[in-house]
Amino acid sequence: MDTPTKPVNRVHDDLAAWDKLEQHFTKRYGPQAFSDRETQKVKADIFRHIIRKHAGKPKNDMERAELKMLRAHHRAMNRRLYPNPWVRLARNTVSLGTNIVVTGAKQLFKLLKFIINPTAANGKQTTLPAQTAPAQVPATSQSQTAGQQQSRGAAIKNRPQQRSTQSQTTGQKQRSGQTTTKQNGQKQQPSTQKQTAQQGRTTAKVRKLPPRQMVPASASKGMRRS
Repeated sequence: MDTPTKPVNRVHDDLAAWDKLEQHFTKRYGPQAFSDRETQKVKADIFRHIIRKHAGKPKNDMERAELKMLRAHHRAMNRRLYPNPWVRLARNTVSLGTNIVVTGAKQLFKLLKFIINPTAANGKQTTLPAQTAPAQVPATSQSQTAGQQQSRGAAIKNRPQQRSTQSQTTGQKQRSGQTTTKQNGQKQQPSTQKQTAQQGRTTAKVRKLPPRQMVPASASKGMRRS
């Protein structure tokens, strides 16, 4: 079975809170705490505050009935506190004037606020939007980045070893190149020696040839005639 819901009565809740506070005061200051004129004024001000709090708000039947009884009790308290009707009229006029001035000041403030900054008056956000939080990196990508960082660290550690091995290989290549050039030079030396020897022999042969004998022209003519 569904339990029946209790109707909401906000006026009753506020009055119950004040009753608890009043009991606390009477317990502290004695049963005659609210019998004098000044404490009655305090109680009337509390009732007026509760009436104004719920004025102009949507209310149910229980709240309307509670509020009517509270207003009647507040008027009766004012008659006892201020028996002169002219005094009551002056007080009501002053309270009405202050309410009009306060409401007019509020409306004027809203109008000035709208003229200065219309978007702020309409409730729109004029400040910069809040920065969005960075997207969470999934676990797989985190593991991949961790693996990449480890591989980079290993590569950085192995760089000196790679450089040393490269220097060793280049040194070995240079040494092998030097040995090959030496061998080629040793091979070329005998061939050059042979060439110089042959050139010397040819020059010696040329030098050993006898000089040409020059025959006079008259002798050559007589020899042809005979």
